[in-house]
Amino acid sequence: MIPFQWDVLNNRGNIVIESEREDATIPTEKSHVIENFRIAAGQKEGHHYGWLFQDSDLYKWIEAAANTIALEKDEALVA
Repeated sequence: MIPFQWDVLNNRGNIVIESEREDATIPTEKSHVIENFRIAAGQKEGHHYGWLFQDSDLYKWIEAAANTIALEKDEALVA
């Protein structure tokens, strides 16, 4: 699941984000989480996309990866 979530955060794969209700303010594009960080760091040009709190998805992913590595070293996950 952790590698799959990494792909989601990086807008890779054929992932469809469905709106939970008909509301034009709900983002339905790709995750854009990593892209938002690249934009904030000045590595790319663009504008933040998605919910304001969306960066917490990356923080949760880092926590899950760190906890998994603490239990069992996984070189692919470390990379």
